[in-house]
Amino acid sequence: MKYRAQRWPSAWALAVDTPSGRVAVQVRNVSESGLLYRGDLGCQPGTRVAVEVLHQALPADVTRLTGQGGALGFVQPVSAVQLGVLRQYRDAVPGMG
Repeated sequence: MKYRAQRWPSAWALAVDTPSGRVAVQVRNVSESGLLYRGDLGCQPGTRVAVEVLHQALPADVTRLTGQGGALGFVQPVSAVQLGVLRQYRDAVPGMG
């Protein structure tokens, strides 16, 4: 059986740097290995992006798309502190309207 990291619910507004610019999405759930988001990054699976957590850019890959968003896989597992931030509620990304 394949190990799957514990997923936690979230409602965190997240800034994602894509090849075409910075985009705001809403995190739906998150684990140390990745997250499910709601929104449109304008990217296809396999695209490398970076998410901003605690003023750090964390590289991630778009792993799949869904009808309302998609999933990102972190290149390196996030720390417990970063995971704690991503599990919170924030309705907008500061400085992104």
